[in-house]
Amino acid sequence: MLGELKTCQLKGNDLVTNRRFILSEQAIDHEGTLTFPMDYIVNEQQPLYAIIPRGTNRFVVQDAGANYVHGGAMLQEVVVPVITFKNDRSNSTANQVRTVDVKLISSIRKISNTSIYLEFFQTSSIKDKVLPLHLSAFFVDKHGEPISNEIRIIADSKSREAVDRAFKERFILREIAYDKQESYYLVLEDIRSGETYERYSFTIDIAPSDK
Repeated sequence: MLGELKTCQLKGNDLVTNRRFILSEQAIDHEGTLTFPMDYIVNEQQPLYAIIPRGTNRFVVQDAGANYVHGGAMLQEVVVPVITFKNDRSNSTANQVRTVDVKLISSIRKISNTSIYLEFFQTSSIKDKVLPLHLSAFFVDKHGEPISNEIRIIADSKSREAVDRAFKERFILREIAYDKQESYYLVLEDIRSGETYERYSFTIDIAPSDK
């Protein structure tokens, strides 16, 4: 309950009076109140004091706002809390926008036929900050010359089931002579950036054609 202090009990040259404080030219020492000098904001030749009720007390005044008013010099009445909040997302990968990852999961690394199926896997599903990945996949020789057809991979599955994010692609190699001692490469290229996304080494040992 809020207590009430009668302003008529306070003797001073009051300039402003309301239910929460009194501004006076005289310091007032009265039970239930606190008096603060206002020298730091007024001219020292014209002294001013603020008289505030202690705790939840308030002064009795007659006005339209007398039905409800906050109390006096309680901590929650006179202090405004200031909270400094810093949300540093720079080191959180969970909050970074990125594309999904695609991996070759076929274990085969030796090709013995001009037609070969390879299996790939989209490692996560598409969501708010995980975007689709567009790749171009093809085989090249050690000089970087294409030796197969080009496959377009669009990794945009939203499924949470891993089995739904696995897929196979068919590659057809050119009918040329291959050196089984040489390395050949499956290249995954990011279509949007033009950069190599991944590169896998293969050997090719195809029996010569009778044609």
